[in-house]
Amino acid sequence: MFAFVGLVLIVFSLFSLVFYFFYKFRSSMPYYRVDNSYCCFLLQHAIAGDLPCTDWYLFIGAVNLTSEDLEVLRLACIEIDEDCSRESVVVNGKACMRFSSEGKQALASLLKGISD
Repeated sequence: MFAFVGLVLIVFSLFSLVFYFFYKFRSSMPYYRVDNSYCCFLLQHAIAGDLPCTDWYLFIGAVNLTSEDLEVLRLACIEIDEDCSRESVVVNGKACMRFSSEGKQALASLLKGISD
């Protein structure tokens, strides 16, 4: 009987330690949150041609549940990606997005719309 109670206490202690660890260090865990300033940064670098492909695809692939406006922007960027993206180019050792002139104009109009 004492062995069973001791086992339950040990298991409870281990679960408590695990939950405490995740509670204590949850703010340092990685997460991806998009805001207006990040979108401006992203669009500026996409227009300039030095935006890494990984950043672009992470942005257009992640659904934004915090802001309806940013979700509309993301969907517009998906359309631009499908219609106007070209082969990537290597800039400073990283594969970067390249868009046609129409794509750059569309990105510039999106940038103007969110920076107002």
